[in-house]
Amino acid sequence: MSHAPTAPVESAPPHGRESPVAVPAKPSRAAALLRFIRVLIDAGRDHLAAVRSQPAPDQAQHLARRFGSFNLTLIVARILRGLRLAAALEQRVIANTQGIDAPPCVRAAASAPRPSGVPRKQKRSDDADDDATLLARAPTDREIAEMVRGRAIGAVLVDICADLGIGVGHP
Repeated sequence: MSHAPTAPVESAPPHGRESPVAVPAKPSRAAALLRFIRVLIDAGRDHLAAVRSQPAPDQAQHLARRFGSFNLTLIVARILRGLRLAAALEQRVIANTQGIDAPPCVRAAASAPRPSGVPRKQKRSDDADDDATLLARAPTDREIAEMVRGRAIGAVLVDICADLGIGVGHP
């Protein structure tokens, strides 16, 4: 079984007149995911630098809207947790690259669909208790690993984006 090439592929010159042109190959799913995680890490570092630079009042209001709080300590704690989650997810993706890049398995249909009125179970809550806990005590490396382990990668990405103040309309 062969995987998509990750190095540039050269096309044959038509009729021998032109030199080969490099055509970028489509990155693997794991490579694309790693690139996205690194973009999130860069965005988190930029947000952290903005908060630590003593933002002007209009910037502070923008941050407060983005993070839902005027408490800069809480904002920094959330950004740091998001960065730690992103780093742990990055390690998980690196460790499971072959499984991520493997073709998807055909799964059997679910036995009974979830009723539309029943909400999905949330792993993490974004209420005041979570914020108070985060301010009181940062999660340990083991807790961060548990937040990433065994969960869908998309769910972890949602938590990272929430911690980094990245919403749906974010560029």
